[in-house]
Amino acid sequence: MNFITETTINWPLLYKITRAHGLRSFIYFIIKQHAIITTQQFEGRLQSSYDKIRRQNLTMAIAASKILSDLKKQGIVIIPYKGPFFCI
Repeated sequence: MNFITETTINWPLLYKITRAHGLRSFIYFIIKQHAIITTQQFEGRLQSSYDKIRRQNLTMAIAASKILSDLKKQGIVIIPYKGPFFCI
């Protein structure tokens, strides 16, 4: 944490890096969890991405649950190994 408070951070560049590597939601969670002080613009952009991804994950989880239920009715066993099931 000292590194962040003692270092000048290029927030726009950090946002580009988090976006390129699909880490926006994770970084937003860490910032909130540890009360890390950032710029308002950086945190706002991360929060917007975080909210969007949460909605997408919820939509995918609902669709996947319906598919799993339909397949189960047909006697087909499915083991999910990827996706929103692991975000819960």
